[in-house]
Amino acid sequence: MGVPVKSLVVGRGRGSTSRSAAGFTLIELLLATALVAFIMLMAYSGLEASIKMADSGDAFIERSSRVRTTHEFLRRQLSRMLPLMISQDNGRNVSFEGEQNRVRWVGSMPGYLGRGGPYVQELELAPNVLNYRYASLNGYKDGDLDAEEPVALLEGVAGGKFSFRTVDNTGKMTGWESRWAKDQTAPIPLMLKLSLQMKPEARMEVPELLIAVVVDMNVGRPTPSFAQGIPR
Repeated sequence: MGVPVKSLVVGRGRGSTSRSAAGFTLIELLLATALVAFIMLMAYSGLEASIKMADSGDAFIERSSRVRTTHEFLRRQLSRMLPLMISQDNGRNVSFEGEQNRVRWVGSMPGYLGRGGPYVQELELAPNVLNYRYASLNGYKDGDLDAEEPVALLEGVAGGKFSFRTVDNTGKMTGWESRWAKDQTAPIPLMLKLSLQMKPEARMEVPELLIAVVVDMNVGRPTPSFAQGIPR
C-alpha cells in the first residue's frame, strides 16, 4: 500500500508546478484590462468635471468683474458731468440730452482715455449691447460722436432704460422721467438711473445703477452779466 500513496503525491506535485508556469488565463487578463479601463474612465470623468467647474467659476468671476467695472466707470463719468454747452436749440444752450435709450453729456475723461479737457460723451442702449462713445468738446460739431467707433461696455442686453430727476421751479424734486426736456430749469439732471435686463444666455444680472450728479448749488440759477455792471 506504500507505493501507490507515494506515486499519488508525486503526481499532484507535477500538476501544481505546470499550473504555476502557465501564468494568467485570457479571461483573467481581460478582467484586469477592463478594471484598469474603468478606473481610468472614472478618473478622466472626474478631471473633466473639475475643469468644467473651474472654467465656469472663472467665467462667473469675469462677468461679475465686467459688471462691477462698468458700474464704477459710469458712476464716475456721469456723476461728474459739467454744465457746458453741447449744442443750441432755438437760442437755448443744451448741456445734456437724455432719452430712454440714450444720454449725452459733457465731462472730463480718465487719463488713460482722454488727452485733457472736457469731452462730449454718450451712452446708447443699442440692440444686444450698451455702447459708449466720446469726442473732444474742442471743435465739436453735431455728428462727431456718430463717426466714432463705439466701445461695447456690456453685451447680451435684452432691454433697459435711462431715467432722470431734477428740481422744478419751486425747488422740489421731480419724479423719474424717461425723457429730459430741453426747457428744464437746470441745465443737467441731479440724478440718473439706469435699469438693464440681460438675456438668459448672458448668465449675469446687472443691478440697477442710481447716480447722484455732483453739481454746484448755483447751477441753473440766473447769473449776472458783467456788461450790466455790479449787481445790487
